[in-house]
Amino acid sequence: MKMEINAMTNCKDQNALKNGAFSKINFIPGEDPQHYAKLKAGLFAEHKPCGRSQEKLMESVTKALWKLQRAQRSSLIRELASDTRD
Repeated sequence: MKMEINAMTNCKDQNALKNGAFSKINFIPGEDPQHYAKLKAGLFAEHKPCGRSQEKLMESVTKALWKLQRAQRSSLIRELASDTRD
């Protein structure tokens, strides 16, 4: 039974990697961690969080924005691929 649960977990993890929307990792293949670092630094510089709770909120905002940009890139890639098939 434990082996079945591990197999199911691995399968779910792989599904999350398809578009990364629910993945627990910050990066999927092809993404540059330095771009994420720039995004985070820019948001922190712009909003200047004060204290740990505001820093945690900014980290959440950074991750959400990163995943939104990922979804937009994924959508654009699907759209372009669809155009080439027509």
